[in-house]
Amino acid sequence: MEYKRLGKSDLEASLVGLGTAFRRGISQDSVEIVRRALDLGVNLIDTAEIYQEGRSEEEMGKAIRGRRKDAIIVTKVSGEHLRYDDVLKAAEGSLRRLRIGTIDLYLVHWPNPNVPLKETMGAMETLVREGKVRYIGVSNFNVPQMREAQEALTRSELIANQVEYNIIKRDIEDEILPYCRREGIGIIAYSPLARGLLTGDYKAEVEIPAGHWRSKDALFRGESIAKNLKLVEALREIGAHRGKTAGQVALNWLVSKPEVFALFGASSVRQVEENCGAVGWRLTEEELNRIESIVKMGD
Repeated sequence: MEYKRLGKSDLEASLVGLGTAFRRGISQDSVEIVRRALDLGVNLIDTAEIYQEGRSEEEMGKAIRGRRKDAIIVTKVSGEHLRYDDVLKAAEGSLRRLRIGTIDLYLVHWPNPNVPLKETMGAMETLVREGKVRYIGVSNFNVPQMREAQEALTRSELIANQVEYNIIKRDIEDEILPYCRREGIGIIAYSPLARGLLTGDYKAEVEIPAGHWRSKDALFRGESIAKNLKLVEALREIGAHRGKTAGQVALNWLVSKPEVFALFGASSVRQVEENCGAVGWRLTEEELNRIESIVKMGD
């Protein structure tokens, strides 16, 4: 595993992290998935109070028992709980479910326009002062919101913004990524494999069952999936020369950026092992240029 510093913190985080939203639900393998990630050196472990109505945090608490030092625990307070007292209460609930004394990185899951960021950040700093949180971050914040959040902090700094980012969805490159780069804020990229599309497991003729969460995603419909699968084929070809999968190439593309960490999900130990194969090597300049040229052709 490879590591780098997360933002301006002293946290040396693994380039790839494990997200534990468990979209398919909690299973008997959930604890094993987290523990296998830890075995492979993944120390960036992400959850949230809303994931599986708190059960994700509970499962993580079981998984890290006896291995607390192996993990950088990231969890998130819901955008519905951003009033001062609600933030404190939410943090206590997360600490209880996780069975830990301190959250390494506590994120505001999404901004709430009905609650002043000054009030929310005041609560976050109270948690830092009380030793219940080490570092503060945000998720799904744009640049003005990040700037406002930082200005509301008096003793702390934002160290991370967790946002959607992958080879296909690159909106953050316009403003968010440059801002975070200038300010020393780490980017924790969720959906780094574009909801599975970049794994190479999908074909142009794929039919998503009605009611499946992917059926509502534009990535998996009509011209969009056909266009994106041309990119996936290129990732597959690049990977074939390296003994890597399309998904591993896509993850490597992300973490090659100095401030970016890729947060993958997994429903099996095998998926954890495959995603960890995305690090320990680097795409060449030629390979990176090829990816960029294909992306531009699809625009």
